[in-house]
Amino acid sequence: MPGEHVDVAVHLTRKRFDEAHIKSLLTTSEQRVTPPCPHFGHCGGCDLQHLNVDAQRAHKRDVVRDLFARQGITLKDIGSIQGDDQGYRRRARLGVKVDSQGNTRLGFRAAHSHRLVDIERCPVLVDSLQQLLTPLRELLESLDAPRQVGHIELLATATTQVVLVRQLKEHSQDAERWQAFAQHQVALGTWLGRDTPHCTGIAQRLCWKSR
Repeated sequence: MPGEHVDVAVHLTRKRFDEAHIKSLLTTSEQRVTPPCPHFGHCGGCDLQHLNVDAQRAHKRDVVRDLFARQGITLKDIGSIQGDDQGYRRRARLGVKVDSQGNTRLGFRAAHSHRLVDIERCPVLVDSLQQLLTPLRELLESLDAPRQVGHIELLATATTQVVLVRQLKEHSQDAERWQAFAQHQVALGTWLGRDTPHCTGIAQRLCWKSR
């Protein structure tokens, strides 16, 4: 962070710059805080939780200002960013993986990696999506063919929670389990196949837009 001094180890030297990793912090910024999420640093979903809220908002304003400046547009005043520091994210894409021991994992990808970080909770998700994580995990563990689930997308709207399931192949008994899950909790859509998916439920609109 700006103002901090660190001890680093260079692990790759390039023509114009070096790549290094931090060995230790020598001085710490007053803006640095303890990340509220236990998965921070492993999960690739968030990368600013080590900043306090005001510093996060200032960073985001600077990013927007820089993006416009690259297009030759100068922003005099972006204004303040409002909202909660947690429980604000209304959309998420969760990976699903069954490991060699048969354990089902549900979570986000690690930064710059395909490795899946298994999560129990996500503090930045709105509460309605947060409450779906445990039931979804339990449902996945009950499926006959959980390896056929590629990923799950969650969306919180003003009236309901949407669950979009990317299914590699259809499994009739598992489809019934998904439908039973959706009857009382969510609006369900399925996206079947890889290259040319067949979509059902609310996913039909998403498929149509992708073509």
